[in-house]
Amino acid sequence: MNDNQEAIKEIKPYYSNIEFGNDVETQINLIAQGTRDLLASWAALANKIVVSHERLIDGLDYLSISPDDVKEGLHGLKSMFDFNISEVVWQIEKRKSSFKNFIKIFVSDLSVSEKRIRKRAERYYEDVLIDEAEEDFVSSAAINEYDFTVYISLGLIYMFRKIDLDGSIYCLDNAIQYAKPKSSYYTSFALMHKANILYKNNFLDEARQCLEEAIILSPDLYELFYQMSIIEASSNKEKTISLIVKLLNFDIRYSLKIENEPAFNNIREEIHGVYKEMMDVQSTEIIHHHEHVTNKINEVSEKISRCNSIIENREFFMEKEKDSEFNELNQAMQRIIELIDRKSLLDVYTAGIILTKEIPHLFDNFKQNIILHIDKIIQYLKDEKSKINSEYVKKKNKYFLYSITKGIKSALMYSLIYFAAWIAFNNISLAIVLATLPFIMVWYLNYANFMHRTNLVKKLEAKLNELQEISHSI
Repeated sequence: MNDNQEAIKEIKPYYSNIEFGNDVETQINLIAQGTRDLLASWAALANKIVVSHERLIDGLDYLSISPDDVKEGLHGLKSMFDFNISEVVWQIEKRKSSFKNFIKIFVSDLSVSEKRIRKRAERYYEDVLIDEAEEDFVSSAAINEYDFTVYISLGLIYMFRKIDLDGSIYCLDNAIQYAKPKSSYYTSFALMHKANILYKNNFLDEARQCLEEAIILSPDLYELFYQMSIIEASSNKEKTISLIVKLLNFDIRYSLKIENEPAFNNIREEIHGVYKEMMDVQSTEIIHHHEHVTNKINEVSEKISRCNSIIENREFFMEKEKDSEFNELNQAMQRIIELIDRKSLLDVYTAGIILTKEIPHLFDNFKQNIILHIDKIIQYLKDEKSKINSEYVKKKNKYFLYSITKGIKSALMYSLIYFAAWIAFNNISLAIVLATLPFIMVWYLNYANFMHRTNLVKKLEAKLNELQEISHSI
């Protein structure tokens, strides 16, 4: 390891395992992993108004960034950016489609040998052959002075490898000049790095001017506001607090970064006041929303009880306590209250994330389980209705009726009863009544059976309609 590499290593308090020149995909994953370690180290030193002791034990879930965020470079890293990994971030930027589009334009008019020099410079740089990379980048800049990407690469080489700050500012100035007509983002990228050099060399006004210009060009590049707040912290308390409020709205993780920045020591009390005010507002909103969700859960629970009273068959009773999604939902709802009761900014923030992102998913799953269960009951009742109205039952009843009241057998039965009664009682009217009575009884029994079936079907239809209404209202 040469002296320049030793210097770089020494100024890497975080992301110490990130080494420029390694495979970019590996770097992306290492940075994503490194954010968890970095957040943990920040949180361990933060005031309890930012993060509670319980939260440190639980873990800082919902705060780490993903590899997909890292792939967005400076813009995706947000509060997790650190100047000590600027070169790796620049490597990642070069993979973005917007960057590649610029390269296509810059190399379109170059000769084969000129393209080869530029490509070789990039390869040397990624292989950490700094002297060779510098030589080829300088040659590329002479060939095409409008290629601002070359000047940014040289600016970073002089800033981090050669430790030539004048040379770095010269290259970054060229990058700013040539990037400005083409890309606000990369202009801001160069301005931010120039501001960092000026700030560390105590040229505060010049650094402030760079950042002001960068913010105008890229108002959604969060790190610019953070760098500006550091510059303003010593002289303009009101503006610093205003910038911090914006940062917290952009990315709550800035609270941890701010807690570990010595530049804010003189206004730490005011910053904590901002945290408390923000926490109180968010807590009120979360509690109100939590009550609304609780009411919705209770409504579904009431519908479950209503379904159970309709079903009557315990085999199909629904018990929400046995539903895994309900238990997860209930636990998440309880955790929200626990987090709010801790009265720390990041705990309240996490409660809000759970409420807005996790709870809707769990609640939808819980409702879907209930709807599926109701659908199963509805199908069971439909099957019962079909069984009652089945052709088998109809034919059976029809055959029973016809066998008694129709055909020769029926006429013979009627005659036999009639003559037996007439001989026994010698009364025609009585004989007619006695002969007709079995047929009346058969017709009555059949009618009673028909009405019983009709009533059963009506009850089933009423249950089906009620269950379908409940299912649609969940």
